[in-house]
Amino acid sequence: MSAVFIAFFIIGITTYSKSKKVEKEISEENNLTDTIIDWLDSNVTEEIVNGFANSSAAAEVQFLQKLEKMKALVVTQFGEMDDKYLDRLIEEYYNDHFDEAVNEE
Repeated sequence: MSAVFIAFFIIGITTYSKSKKVEKEISEENNLTDTIIDWLDSNVTEEIVNGFANSSAAAEVQFLQKLEKMKALVVTQFGEMDDKYLDRLIEEYYNDHFDEAVNEE
C-alpha cells in the first residue's frame, strides 16, 4: 500500500507542476491573441482585405486568398507562430468582421 501511496503522491506533484506550466502558456497565448486582434482592428480594413483577392476568382478561392494575405501580414508583424493557431485566429477574425453572410444573420 505504501508503494501505491508514494506512486500517487509523485503523480500528483508532477501533474500539479505541469498544470502550472500549462496555465502560464494559456495566459501567454491569450495575451498574444488579444494583441493580434487589436493590431488587426487597427490596421486591416474591409477595403484592404477585399484588395487581397483576385476578383475574377471563385468566392471560395477569394476567401482563401484573403486569409493567406491576412496571415502573411500577422506573421510579418509578429513573427512565425503555430500555423493551426494562426489559421483558427485569422478565420475567426475574418468571419466576425468581414463575412457578409455571417454578419447579416
